[in-house]
Formats: sequence, C-alpha cells, structure tokens
Amino acid sequence: MQIARRNFALATIAAALVATPARADVGDLLNGMWEGSLTLLSGPELTSETAWRPFRISIDRDTTRVFLRAENSTQFEEIKPGAFRIRRLGNSAVLSALDASPRTPVGQSWVESWTFSLTLKAENTLTCIFVRQVNNHQVPRGQDEANFAMVLTGELQRVSLDHV
Repeated sequence: MQIARRNFALATIAAALVATPARADVGDLLNGMWEGSLTLLSGPELTSETAWRPFRISIDRDTTRVFLRAENSTQFEEIKPGAFRIRRLGNSAVLSALDASPRTPVGQSWVESWTFSLTLKAENTLTCIFVRQVNNHQVPRGQDEANFAMVLTGELQRVSLDHV
C-alpha cells in the first residue's frame, strides 16, 4: 500500500513537472518586437519637456535594442546601439544603458542613464516605465540644464514575434 502511494505521488509530481513550463520558457514570452507611446509624468526634479516619440523595443533572449520613431517619419532609428543590457526574471525585465559623450573625457561632458522596467500584462501587452537621467558635467551646478530627469509610463504592444 505504501509503495502504491509513493508511486502515485511520484507520478503526480512528474506529471506536474511536464505540464509546467520551464522558467526560461516563461521569460521567453517577452521575446519579440514591442511598440508604443509613453506618457510623460510631471513632478519635482522632472523635466517639463514635451512628450516623446513612440518607442520600439526588440527583445531576443539576452539581446535587446531600443528605437525611437524618427521625427516626421514612420521609420524607427536605433538609440544607443549596443549599449542596452537586459536582465530578465520570469515575465519581467529591466533594460538599461549608461553612457557618456564619446568625444569628451567622462566628467567633462554629459553622462546619462536610460532604464526601462517591463512586465507582461497580457500576451501581447507590456507595462513599461521609462526613466532617463542626465548629468551635464560641463554646466555649472545649480543651473537648470546641469541635471535633469524624465519619467514616462504606459503600455507597449507586441507587433511581431520576429526581431529587428
């Protein structure tokens, strides 16, 4: 009787393991090309810049690329090629880039970070929060353009399972 119970328990566990997708498979739900417009938030220390053009984000496992729609166009242009890194856990991810002016030593020009926090809301919808922070080292501290940040939020829709 105990052997039968143990065999039943092992069979039940095995069936559950087969029916449950592996952790990596769950994260693969983020793969594809996503597009959308995000809404600029306002608040202390945030720029009052106007709304940004639509974003396109391409995710392919551990590779990600970010695009902005070109001004007065339907075409997208890649932003910070090769700079973005992705960290994934389940159906969520953080995309980030940290860079500086390529023509000036660090600390003598601008340094900025871009971070996208993404989570799967539905099969073809991501909730997105975007944060950009800029430090213009060449501008005297206390002046408006010395430091600024922006926060945008909204949804991105999957437009393709393919990647750019």
